[in-house]
Amino acid sequence: MTHLFINLILSVVFFNIVTTETVCKKQAGVYRTFKDYSLNNFSDSICLDIKTNRIMLGSNQKLIIKSENKKKIFKAGEVYGFFDGNTFYRYFDSKKRKEPFGYFNVIDTSGIILYLQKSFTSTKYSSWTSVSYFYSKTLTDTIKSLNNNNLLTDFNKIEFINENKSNIKKLENVSSEKAIAILQEINSLYRKHFR
Repeated sequence: MTHLFINLILSVVFFNIVTTETVCKKQAGVYRTFKDYSLNNFSDSICLDIKTNRIMLGSNQKLIIKSENKKKIFKAGEVYGFFDGNTFYRYFDSKKRKEPFGYFNVIDTSGIILYLQKSFTSTKYSSWTSVSYFYSKTLTDTIKSLNNNNLLTDFNKIEFINENKSNIKKLENVSSEKAIAILQEINSLYRKHFR
């Protein structure tokens, strides 16, 4: 009877451990390469159902994964991108400091790849967040500022550029929700002219 009772307790404990570890409703993780991303294969991941687990950007574009008693840090450029449970971010470094670099929030992939990037600025007296918009032809191509000159260089179709001039201008001072709608409109025009 004692062996049966101990086996029953061990079975319940084992079952709880297995079910606790295998059931995760919301995951976040890191994609070391584009191939990992395209196969949706995290090289490192955490379960966001556990409140102490999180994935975030630290200073100098370091990617930090915190889980229970562990902390893993990836240097800038060490990974292709990451998923924070809601949003995918891709890393890009142009090697030229005047051009965009860092992690970019992927907004729309239904035509050209459209991104936004937030930057935080602070002075002795105030601090603020600014948002800039970018694009690339593919998820592995160079990321460029979303402006009429760059679009004209890459797509050389004046109708597409003219129809997007007002959209590009509107992005200067809008909320995030309105910006996403404008970016989706840009891709709608892209599909109209190039597919």
